[in-house]
Parts: sequence; C-alpha cells; structure tokens
Amino acid sequence: VSVTSAGRIVPLDSPPYFVLITEALRDEGTSHHYLPPTEWVSLDPLLAEALDGAFDGLTEPVRRGRSWTTDAPYRETETAIEAARRRGIHAVEMEAAALYAYAEACSRDVVCIAHVTNDMAVDGDDFEKGIDAGTHRILAVVTAIADRLRPVADDESDPIAEHGAAERGADNHAVGGLAEHWDRAYSEHGDDVSWYQDVPTISLGLIEGLGVAAGDPVIDVGGGRSHLVDELAARGHTDLTVLDVSEAALESVRKRSGDGADIQLINADVLTWKPRRRYRLWHDRAVLHFITNDADRERYRKLLDNALTSDGVVVIAVFDSDGPEQCSGLPVRRYSPRELVDFLGPDFEPVVQKRDVHVTPWDTEQSFTWIAARRR
Repeated sequence: VSVTSAGRIVPLDSPPYFVLITEALRDEGTSHHYLPPTEWVSLDPLLAEALDGAFDGLTEPVRRGRSWTTDAPYRETETAIEAARRRGIHAVEMEAAALYAYAEACSRDVVCIAHVTNDMAVDGDDFEKGIDAGTHRILAVVTAIADRLRPVADDESDPIAEHGAAERGADNHAVGGLAEHWDRAYSEHGDDVSWYQDVPTISLGLIEGLGVAAGDPVIDVGGGRSHLVDELAARGHTDLTVLDVSEAALESVRKRSGDGADIQLINADVLTWKPRRRYRLWHDRAVLHFITNDADRERYRKLLDNALTSDGVVVIAVFDSDGPEQCSGLPVRRYSPRELVDFLGPDFEPVVQKRDVHVTPWDTEQSFTWIAARRR
C-alpha cells in the first residue's frame, strides 16, 4: 500500500481527503521500464472490487479517482494543470503510475492512495504539525485496506480470490479440491491418462521453430507428468520451470530428474499464481481448455501477457472444436484455430496453427488445436 501527498486538480470533496487511485496517467519515466508505452495504467480490477466498502466509517473520506503521475514538480505548469482538469483528473503525484506498472508487470498486489490537502500538510515554515499532518488518518486508511485484503487467520480464504470465484460460479477453478482432484487422477492412473505422450514431438518442433535458445527461460504450465522438460534438458536447455496444481504430478518430475537437470517446480493453480520473473516461452498443452469461464479466461490471458518477456513466444494446445466435451470428469471449452488466435488477441502474431489427432493410451482419438505465436 502506497500513500503519497498529492495536489488537487478536480475536487472530489472538501480537503483533506484521500483518493483511491483507480487510474494513473503515465507522464513519467519509471513505469516505462516495466510496461510498453500506454497512456494509462490501472489498479487491478479485483483489488478495486475487493475494497468496496472498506473505508466506510473512517473520519476522513476516501474517494475513487484518476491521478496524473509526473516525475518532477516543474512539469506542473498552469497549462498542464488545466489540461489535466479537462481530462477529469483528480490529483497529481509522483508515484502511482510506476507502482501500478510494476504491479501489472510482476503480478503484485499494489494499492495507491493520494492524500489531498489544501496546504500539502505543510503550514508556512512549520513542517512538524503533529497529528494535524494527517499521519494518524493515513494509518487508518492503510489499516482499512489491510483488514479487507489480508486474511486474519491461516485457515481463511483469500478475499481477492473470493471476488474472482464469485464471478466464476461453477467453473472448474471455483470448485474446491482442484489440487486433490488432479492428485487423485495422477496417483490412481500414473501415465495412463488420456493426454499422455511418450515424446512431445509437436511441442518440440514448434519450440525449435520459434527459435527458443538453450538459455532462454521456459515455463511448462500444467506439465507435471509431461516429458517436455526432460526432452528440453536433454537438448541443452538450462532454464526450465514446471507449474502444476498437482503435487503428485510434480513429484514424478523430481524422481525423473534426480540430481540431473536443475528444473524449477512450482505447485500452484495457474489462476492464482503470481510469477516472480518473466519467461521467453510459455508452453501449455491441455490446461487452458479447462478454464471455461470468461472472467477466468481473461485472468489467464493477462497472466500470460505479464509473465512473458517482451520478445516472448507461446505454444498452446487445447481440444479442437470437435474434440471431447469433458476430460477427467471436468467440462472443457473447445477452440477452433481461429478462436485460439482470437483468444490471444492482436498483441500476438500467429506463426503456426495446426490441428492434430492425439491417440490416447487406450487407442481412442482426441482432436487438438495448436498455436505457436510470438509477441508483435
């Protein structure tokens, strides 16, 4: 939580008051080290929703509004201030755009608050104003945010995730025991699951075609029982990560790799995972099609975008439009090649699109849609 003093542009209340910054104008430099150039950067919508009503009862009002982030006071000319006023900007400060860009790029939870006062908490030459400086009221706002967003006991659920779950309803990722479901599937069936491959031939070919170098960071999403990282390690790749919601699946990677390849293992649901770094390649064979709700699909898409380097590439495979309607007892969302391109959106350039018929260990057929794409 960041709280900064701010100048008033378009009034939201009688000073002093706080502004929960929902959008920040990127009129500074630091945010551009984290994200490609855009005019605005925003508070995460799930955080914004989770904070509804959090400030009720505080002695100093907290309003929602837009801020102009600039990196030097000399930019705050009369002309610039008037231009900001015409755009409906409520406050000017020096931090929010950079912090929200950092949050989006690194998948962190950041909330920015602007404290708007008539005199910026300074009265003439007196900088030591005690309680009148607003510090106690600032702490009250920070406490309200912490109380709303931080579970108060280890066994309580994440309030941010709850807001997402409320939107998802009966989606696969809203059902309790997702990890247990897949742990049971892998423990009971081992490699005898419908999507198993001895050698991931198509994936390896697409990865080679995309020009992924041996030292490039690679993540295989849902790849716990896949042999993709084994094959890549054998080909000299040195920066490999596997993410899977099933600890049982990841345990098989540990046993196979032993003291050999240095493979990073992450036990997490992709929809709640917060990446700590960026990857050159995002590989997903048969995870995306389990994400059936539009809100979760958008969350996945944003996570993919945030987790990739600026020259990142993706390889994704899902059930084709004539593929199975469910898998392992869960419903799926099927995609045609065109629908998969549309899902990735205009920021990605398709390199290869193809259909493939996968033969399961018990000789049934499953139709898959594949895409290999790179950032534009």
